[in-house]
Amino acid sequence: MEAQGFDVAWSWYLAALLMAVWVMWRGGKFLPLSWRTLITVLPALVFAVPAPVSAEHTALAPAWLVAMFDALVQEDGAFWRAGKMLVFAALVGALPAVVVARVQRRRAAVAPEAA
Repeated sequence: MEAQGFDVAWSWYLAALLMAVWVMWRGGKFLPLSWRTLITVLPALVFAVPAPVSAEHTALAPAWLVAMFDALVQEDGAFWRAGKMLVFAALVGALPAVVVARVQRRRAAVAPEAA
């Protein structure tokens, strides 16, 4: 794939990801804010992480696709080549939900005292 086609493919992928995030955020209106944040941010970060297609190439692809391909096709268990990026993205994606949950707990603890 030439460079322009590569950029177009990533643009479409990211546009679809943004639309999916918007749908998840709007669809989660009935959930508490901490769960809504977790359900929206975690998949967005996991699906947006790039990884090298192979050790010999500099082209990037979504890390979840690379990890899945490596786990299913490669014999040497190369899942962790892109899998470690996915795990890191999942940990970072959980941080906003933890922050929102802590803020909500503090507000709930302060609210009875103010009343």
